[in-house]
Amino acid sequence: MLADSLYESLADEWAKGHGSGAVATKVLDKINEMPQLRRALNESPLIPRNALARLERDEAARGRNVLPETSRTCAPHYRRGSQV
Repeated sequence: MLADSLYESLADEWAKGHGSGAVATKVLDKINEMPQLRRALNESPLIPRNALARLERDEAARGRNVLPETSRTCAPHYRRGSQV
């Protein structure tokens, strides 16, 4: 399947703030404009498999400090000793 790029700036939507639903609404509206893309996403065996792998990874890491030392110095919100 060939499709045009879905890339479009989301800066205005991000500016509306966390929890506004603006980003999700814009992305879903764009996906719904392209039925072939929507079908491909719905039928992809990779998406649920990868989502499950991430859930399992997160479950295994719960309660542990899993950030590598280099991430700690790059993340200004990180406080040494806090739980992730």
